[in-house]
Amino acid sequence: NTIWRGDGNSYHYKTLRVVHKTYTPQTFPEFQKVIGDEATSTWEPVQKVQDGIGADEKRLHKLKVNR
Repeated sequence: NTIWRGDGNSYHYKTLRVVHKTYTPQTFPEFQKVIGDEATSTWEPVQKVQDGIGADEKRLHKLKVNR
């Protein structure tokens, strides 16, 4: 578990979980209430997310620790 504070995010997961409660796209407004944040965040299909949003996988790969 972690403490998450965010806003303006675009989610496209199968589910989100807080403690033992699971949230889906249909229950995302309930998730927003529980978190007390994410007022302008959305749960959108990947195709609707603007370019430039999300992790840069090439940059992340460079940070990978070789073990």
